[in-house]
Amino acid sequence: NIPNIETPRNLEDGTINVLHTNSQGFAGKNYPYNKPADTTRIMVIGDSFVEGKSIQVEKLFTTVLENELNSDGGKFEVIPRGTSSWATENEVLYLKNEGIKYNPDIVVIAFFDG
Repeated sequence: NIPNIETPRNLEDGTINVLHTNSQGFAGKNYPYNKPADTTRIMVIGDSFVEGKSIQVEKLFTTVLENELNSDGGKFEVIPRGTSSWATENEVLYLKNEGIKYNPDIVVIAFFDG
């Protein structure tokens, strides 16, 4: 993925959304490698469903999950790492080479079975 770009995307409702990639080239906010104290990190790795190819970033399930987990004062970070057409092979390689640097407590491999 290309960091810090804007890409117009068609949304499910027929409108256009501009996907902004962060400095790591993924949708959503930036997360530093260093995990904040007392924070549980959940990394979600997957394909375009994790990427949020056709919805707004604030509606991504990873964004909604992070907001819900923190709604009662929790300290959670849900880091989405999705790219269109990634297969499990790509996801495991990303985790081994880059994702592990974020010190995730939980790793979720999300996939479409259809």
